[in-house]
Amino acid sequence: MVDNDVNLMALGEAEQGGAETPLLCIKIASGIGAGLVTAGGDVYRGADGAAGDIGHTRAVSGGNVLCVCGSVGCVGAIASHRAVLRGLGIPESTDDDPLHGTRVLAQRVAEAWAGPRGARRGRRRPSVRPPGPGKSGTPPPRRTGRRG
Repeated sequence: MVDNDVNLMALGEAEQGGAETPLLCIKIASGIGAGLVTAGGDVYRGADGAAGDIGHTRAVSGGNVLCVCGSVGCVGAIASHRAVLRGLGIPESTDDDPLHGTRVLAQRVAEAWAGPRGARRGRRRPSVRPPGPGKSGTPPPRRTGRRG
């Protein structure tokens, strides 16, 4: 089977991982993409075949960050791996280490997670799996400051 990586990740999770469908799988890397698997187990592609191409969706607070596509405020331009590295001032690669940015970012996350001795007590490790049955996992709506 030939397809994009996120569609195949979503299919693999639905088939082998035992995840319930419909299923949404989001990959954050040099860009941001999604794979959608229907309740019937098929990849949902949308009318133009680009249903999972979410990286170029304009973010509400995307500001004026220029994206590689030429638009401003795309989700990928503000939240992709490259954007995070750029925002933290970490070079993506060096002459000696093509994965320099990934290594530095992983180290910083590990250090922040560990925190001062004992600071982690009582905190739950973030999950990359969906919550169990009966739990939506959906955060409460964000207040925008407007009253209605």
